Amino acid sequence: MNLRKFTLLILFVLSLSVIINVFAAKEDLNNDFNKNIKKAREDTSRLREAQEKIKEQLTDLKNALYSCKGSKEERCVKAHKEAKLLVREFLINSLMNEIFLLEKTKNKLEDSDLNEDERKDALEDINNKIAEINILKIKVNDLKDISQEKDVDALVANTRLYLKETRQIIRKTAGRLAQYKLETVINKLSQLETKLDKANASLEIKDEKEWNQLLDAFKVSLEKSKLFQQRAKDILITQKEILDDKDVREATTYLSLSHQKIVEAHENLKEIGLFLRSNGLKLEAMK
Repeated sequence: MNLRKFTLLILFVLSLSVIINVFAAKEDLNNDFNKNIKKAREDTSRLREAQEKIKEQLTDLKNALYSCKGSKEERCVKAHKEAKLLVREFLINSLMNEIFLLEKTKNKLEDSDLNEDERKDALEDINNKIAEINILKIKVNDLKDISQEKDVDALVANTRLYLKETRQIIRKTAGRLAQYKLETVINKLSQLETKLDKANASLEIKDEKEWNQLLDAFKVSLEKSKLFQQRAKDILITQKEILDDKDVREATTYLSLSHQKIVEAHENLKEIGLFLRSNGLKLEAMK
């Protein structure tokens, strides 16, 4: 393995370790405090420690290999072999981490109220990716210290690709779950809107102008929430199989705007409830 290729490998290892740490941090922030969270944290911590040790060893080897450029001395041959084995270990750890993240995402899906078809599609994507990663893990594990550079390069490239695809699947699944939760709340508010409309004709309201203003404000907030939620859904589910960073930012923005409008709709409902009570009625009693 020449110096240039080995330097690129080290850069890949360093960048990959940063991504692993980011994933681990996000998992901690979004943890659902289930019974397996302690073990998950311990596993992630052990992986980070192992990857850090490999990074240190690779950095030391880089300095040693610099003086071995073009040399076939025994110490140089040994250094090249050691480098390949370290890269193998790092790639295996990285692939195991991807499987760990996909399994966690799979558990969240299985515990969710996502409709059956969407959950089935999402689980199929995850299971297929886990199977592909396991096959690649076997190939990486078979890597020998005498392996050809092209074989090492191919495994590194595939690991990088699978890491990218894993991020895509996790992003898409997280977006699906978030938009579905919003959709569920919106549907409940829509049912209440229908209830208000049906009751409106028979209500005896002292100040109809104020009542209509309150009702219209609630309807506007709800409709805007539906609009933003649907735009996020179009990005996360309907339009694309692969999401890039721009898609994720756009969908996240729409989900945030939809949530804001839901909050506004709840505030509108509070005002409607106060108004109805002042007229001797209760929001809960409407049928």
